[in-house]
Amino acid sequence: EMRRSVEVMIDDAFDWFKDLVRDRRGLTPEQLAEVADGRVFSGRQAIANGLVDELGGEREAIAWLEQEKSVTKDLPV
Repeated sequence: EMRRSVEVMIDDAFDWFKDLVRDRRGLTPEQLAEVADGRVFSGRQAIANGLVDELGGEREAIAWLEQEKSVTKDLPV
């Protein structure tokens, strides 16, 4: 009974996450179904599947935050 209770919570959290990805990445239900099966994607695969916009590291992320969100680049990370 406890195991089933935990499974229900995990399934609910997974559904919530998939809805978030679908809405924020603009995926159709069919596109989401193709990528929401638990696989791990490389960065290039994630770009091809519409899951990320760019690849990069901390430096690129800080530059993006500065340019797109007006976050000062000297803000501690």
